[in-house]
Amino acid sequence: MRSFYVLRLAFCTRSRSEPTCRIGRRGQFVPITAMVMFTLVVFMVAVLNVYKVTSAKLKAQNLADAVALNLASQEAQAYNTVSDRNEWMNYMEAGIAMPTAVSPGTPTLPVAGNPCAAVVLPWVIPGISCAGNKGPTGNISNMSDSDKALLMKWHVFHDLDYGVKGYASLVQAVNAAQTLFVQAYNTFLGASNGSGGSGNTSGGSSMKDLLMSDIPELNTDPTIHMVTYNTTAGEQTADGQVKNWMNAHSGPAVPGASADIQTQMQPLNFAIKDIEVRYYDKSCLVGDAGCVNNNVSMPTTLGASVAGPSAFGPPDAVGYMVPANVAAADQSGAHYTYTGPPNSLPPQLYVTGDNGSTKQRTGVGVSIVKDVDLPILGRTVNVVAKSKAYIVSGSGKTGEVDPQSNIPTFQPTYWVKLAN
Repeated sequence: MRSFYVLRLAFCTRSRSEPTCRIGRRGQFVPITAMVMFTLVVFMVAVLNVYKVTSAKLKAQNLADAVALNLASQEAQAYNTVSDRNEWMNYMEAGIAMPTAVSPGTPTLPVAGNPCAAVVLPWVIPGISCAGNKGPTGNISNMSDSDKALLMKWHVFHDLDYGVKGYASLVQAVNAAQTLFVQAYNTFLGASNGSGGSGNTSGGSSMKDLLMSDIPELNTDPTIHMVTYNTTAGEQTADGQVKNWMNAHSGPAVPGASADIQTQMQPLNFAIKDIEVRYYDKSCLVGDAGCVNNNVSMPTTLGASVAGPSAFGPPDAVGYMVPANVAAADQSGAHYTYTGPPNSLPPQLYVTGDNGSTKQRTGVGVSIVKDVDLPILGRTVNVVAKSKAYIVSGSGKTGEVDPQSNIPTFQPTYWVKLAN
């Protein structure tokens, strides 16, 4: 019998195809199948996790872009509202062709080269672009022809009490409305009361409500942690908050809870320029009998005309409203009243433009951390997204002096774009 098995083994060595040679190979299907199935499961889990992380990253980036554009558009709308109200004041008397009659922000230049030629009559209500006058003062009879022409190039009010003061009171009411608009937009942006908040101030609450209204998903996604900012310092604080979120181990999100939204927004700052004007006064030789009306050019400002003389510094400015950086760049010596801290620039951050250069612009940055639960592994990882949107430089005008007509112009056409 022993010799039979030896011969059989020798035969199997020469011919492996012999069915009777399957000695000791039974039961290998189960472990091989288990190994294949385990590999497939691991692969499927890996693919599913990669998909979840990639999808969450894309979702977070789209959300960051949407929020940045949303809030930057609110900033642009504030600029447009201020500029539009300025432009309103160029059309305060029906039937008078104001300097922007051709198209908004494009002054009309009559044949004489005077954009304010239609309002030389002293008793009409001038457009705000033509109300300012720094022409010669004194007795008009003693002026040269060139000084008279310079004085008459801009509007001269017919008197102080009814002309200048009445006009200043009207402009002052528009300025008050502009200030209220700015305060409202700062609240929308999460920057009310002059400072940014941590998400629980009235400004932060208003911004959160606005975003949740525009993006309903924020109401029911507790895996989203978001911080907004519009200054370089705010961006640094936001970067620190992102690190804190990534280092936190909060566990699974509570279903139905809302997103965590915080703000480091600072308020937009505008300034009202006090406009210097000229008005007619009478010159008298001997009592009232020797008076000549409209014979003297007198100087004042719209703010001073309604406030009167003061020993406590210049009065509140009355005129048109400009961004704070335009006021800071003004070298004319004009007096400004700011809606925020005096002489402070508007909030700005660094953005990268289409040409790759980095510049400071008025805009909004958004940083988002999104928690991603990995199935089977029982772990939570974070994805981070960041986006900035800014107001395009030169897309609108708010008080910039036109080089051709030398009068302030207003174009409520500010728009925004995403930074690279």
